[in-house]
Amino acid sequence: MYTKKTLDIKKITTCPICANTGDVIYNSLDNSVTKIKGPWSHARCKSSSCNLVWITERPEDKDLWKLYAGYTTHFTPSIPKIEKNTFYKKIKDAIFQNYLHYPNNTPQYLQWFVYILKIAHPGLIERLLASRFYIPYITNGSILDIGCGNGASLLLMQKYGWEGFGIDFDEEAIKIASSIGINSSVGGLNDHAFENESYDAILLNHVIEHIPNPKELFTECFRILKPGGTLVAITPNANSIGHKIFKHSWRGLEYPNHLQIFTPQSLKKTVEHLQTTKTEIKGSLQGELYILKASYQLHRYGKEIVTEISFLSKILDMMFFYIVGIIHNITSKYDEVIYVKITK
Repeated sequence: MYTKKTLDIKKITTCPICANTGDVIYNSLDNSVTKIKGPWSHARCKSSSCNLVWITERPEDKDLWKLYAGYTTHFTPSIPKIEKNTFYKKIKDAIFQNYLHYPNNTPQYLQWFVYILKIAHPGLIERLLASRFYIPYITNGSILDIGCGNGASLLLMQKYGWEGFGIDFDEEAIKIASSIGINSSVGGLNDHAFENESYDAILLNHVIEHIPNPKELFTECFRILKPGGTLVAITPNANSIGHKIFKHSWRGLEYPNHLQIFTPQSLKKTVEHLQTTKTEIKGSLQGELYILKASYQLHRYGKEIVTEISFLSKILDMMFFYIVGIIHNITSKYDEVIYVKITK
């Protein structure tokens, strides 16, 4: 396992997004999440129109791959099961048709049910949309998953009718993705020289916090996105309620792998140079419960703990998710995760 002493380190003295100075908010941290010993420190951009949080000393680009030895994507994902045609599946199909234009002949009574559900249980709808990464369906659509890891996301999208290709600089993760039939390749975006306007959709699922040059990454993604195509980037939210409560124990920091942690303001600054047709930046309930639970465990015990899933814990989780869904419907700016959805 690598440590800070065994890596070539680069000091980052100004905000990587807007170049403003920042205030140190955490100093001399070590954690049990990545097990890459520091100490590590974080700063927050002084600009109220940015407020990015970044790690003040990070590995040089040539050493970034070393952070992913034994990373969380080094397991074989399970093959998605074929769902039975239950009432719940019909409800999900109706939601995907209404919000993401997936093909489905939904009866009128189910359309009304979805409308009621939007008011009564918005968290359920949000969680389902997050499961398909907020990307609207295109017949025979092509999707590029950047930072695809073990191919789990592409495995799901292929099930839903997408033709996918994944890239990642983690060789071990790509070996796993290839072993389950995912069309994938080792390397970064610039290593592949994709043609202009070659993909209908591009996914950056928890990637931009790992990348030293997010602005350049978005520019290149926009170049290879087809007109009318969708680019979605999902990332932890430095303004989240979990970060405010648990501070340096917040799971979203994941230092040193997370080089920067975005806010809605800094995410807007990162993509504002693109000539988009539409840009949406919103909170997401993707992983909300996990991040809050893990943050509490890190705060109280100094490590994440695997707990047994009981019937009571499932009921409590459902109640919790119902409540956060209501809050999310009022305001999503304090969700643990945010995303930007760009239409070219």
